[in-house]
Amino acid sequence: MLLPLLQEYQIDPLMERCEEFLCSEMSSVRQYFIAQQYNLQRLKESVLTYLHRAPLSRLRTQSEWDELDPAFVKELLVERCERFETHLDALREVRMVLERKRPTTFPGQHLLCASCTAAREQQVGNDCMSTCSSTATYSLF
Repeated sequence: MLLPLLQEYQIDPLMERCEEFLCSEMSSVRQYFIAQQYNLQRLKESVLTYLHRAPLSRLRTQSEWDELDPAFVKELLVERCERFETHLDALREVRMVLERKRPTTFPGQHLLCASCTAAREQQVGNDCMSTCSSTATYSLF
């Protein structure tokens, strides 16, 4: 490979061209090791983006996957789990909107009368303010 010679003789312009070429190639776990070994920051950033986004099934089929540092793999997986949870919460909110379901609790729920609370639970859609205005006492403080 050309990179060891370029690093040894400190031929930076050619090293930069090699890095550009590697960045234009399809990312892989192997490229992560190359970026680490030769301190190629642009390549490393590019490959990290790939590692965070590529399907795990694709990553695990690469022979270098087993050689990754376990702490790094843990960090990758934790980041993916956090991103998954964020997307899951957003999807739940979308589902509630699509199904026209309201959350089971909301600020001020304690101000509803029993009939409006029951209607809300059944998702009948009663207008609480018109039904409750004569039967409930509202406190703003």
